[in-house]
Amino acid sequence: MRVYAIFVTVFPWNHLGIRLARGYNEGMNYITLDKTSAVPIYKQLKTSIQSAILSGKLKPLDFLPKEEEVCSLCNINRQVVRKAYAELIDEGLVARKKGGSPFVYRAMHLIVPLTSLPLIDEIDDYTVKFERRILVIEKIKGSESESVHFFDEMFRISMVFMHMHVPVYRQEIYLDAQQPRELQIHHFYTTNFKDLLEKDADMTIDKINNFAYQSELTKLDAGLLLLPVGSPAMNVESHVIDLNGKRIAVIESVYPGDYFHFTHEESYGE
Repeated sequence: MRVYAIFVTVFPWNHLGIRLARGYNEGMNYITLDKTSAVPIYKQLKTSIQSAILSGKLKPLDFLPKEEEVCSLCNINRQVVRKAYAELIDEGLVARKKGGSPFVYRAMHLIVPLTSLPLIDEIDDYTVKFERRILVIEKIKGSESESVHFFDEMFRISMVFMHMHVPVYRQEIYLDAQQPRELQIHHFYTTNFKDLLEKDADMTIDKINNFAYQSELTKLDAGLLLLPVGSPAMNVESHVIDLNGKRIAVIESVYPGDYFHFTHEESYGE
């Protein structure tokens, strides 16, 4: 079976250790600077952050401290911080969106099995939390859709998953509008999709068939995810099947290669 696996402690005046993880004010003890060293301070700062990223102390999409925080806590010049950050950005370990703070720019692993919903393993390992932002909830006829015709009449729920200020991936859910269900809009903000169908809509899922293919970000997706048009991406189409063999929902997901790393395994169980 084939799948896509998407693998303040204060020291003497001349030393300072600081820590920051998952927030601006939770400390920065992965940073260690020795002001008596011949190594330039910006290189020490860069190396401290680089080591924290490569060792996993800083996780994908974690924020780096704001420049003014580092300046204040380490008593160093802002240009020193900017130079360290600029080199990290040039090397691809850190990114900064317009108007935002720099964040760790390492891809998360995505596993796309054949018979279950895709898994992002760093969500469990790193406790990366995503916030759903609903873009559209509408009822449409299949004949009215230019791109999809899964059902004669369907509900379309379009959403973007955010981490802090970073839009990470997009998802669209298509539900058969002819199936009776008691779904409320707020459910889509708080309930995972499997529970949404099985508990809220009183349905039983027998299996999920996934179809994954590599693609490039369209103009629409690039705009939503704040990435360049044509950037690499993985598209996953998940068909949800009930006990009667009837397709009851389809989930279309777009995972940009900027945030997700895909590898291929020849087998993944049965």
